[in-house]
Amino acid sequence: MISVDYYNQKGEKVGTLDLSEKIFGLKFKADLVHQVLTAVEANQRKSIAHTKNRAEVSGGGKKPWKQKGTGRARQGSIRSPIFRHGGVVFGPRKEKNFSQDINKKMRRKALLMVLSAKLNDQEILFLDNIKIKEPKTRLMAEFFNNFLSKVIYSSGRREGEIKKPTFLLSASEQGKELLRGTRNIPSAVFLRPQDLNLKEVLAKKFLIFTKDAVSVIEKTFVK
Repeated sequence: MISVDYYNQKGEKVGTLDLSEKIFGLKFKADLVHQVLTAVEANQRKSIAHTKNRAEVSGGGKKPWKQKGTGRARQGSIRSPIFRHGGVVFGPRKEKNFSQDINKKMRRKALLMVLSAKLNDQEILFLDNIKIKEPKTRLMAEFFNNFLSKVIYSSGRREGEIKKPTFLLSASEQGKELLRGTRNIPSAVFLRPQDLNLKEVLAKKFLIFTKDAVSVIEKTFVK
């Protein structure tokens, strides 16, 4: 078991928490994390570039000039790729599929490896609970600023060492309220513990988990 400190909503230390080594004690393997992240981004990629071929461009219903006697090369339609505004040959098509297969076991393993690495780097903070009176951006911004000043900077990190700190908050209670209060803060995001994913975890500098969220993570990702 791994023992860590956990805090209350005011940023005050209130006790220690035991963590499972199956989640936070794994060895980091960069190749696996890179493979899973590449697959995740490929599956989210949408093919936008699209050119029209000669069957899709407008015009060209009539033969541009007669077959013989003009001295010019014979042509059947101005939709031909050799004409201006004609169809494009071998251009990009939006039907292209970039998706890659990745199994669930690899996804879970990569996520847990990143959580372990972030814990070693002191980039995961633990809360006993979090409750807000109203789903307001102001209240959530005050919470993040309070944690930044009282917990992160007080742990020995200097303010200049962390440029534009970002946060991922995960809690199993008050999900709708926390989501509404966080969604207008550019540097923060809220996710339910069962919805954690590799891309969001890597995108944020600090992760803040409640005690209840830790138990949900263990039930969801440890098989």
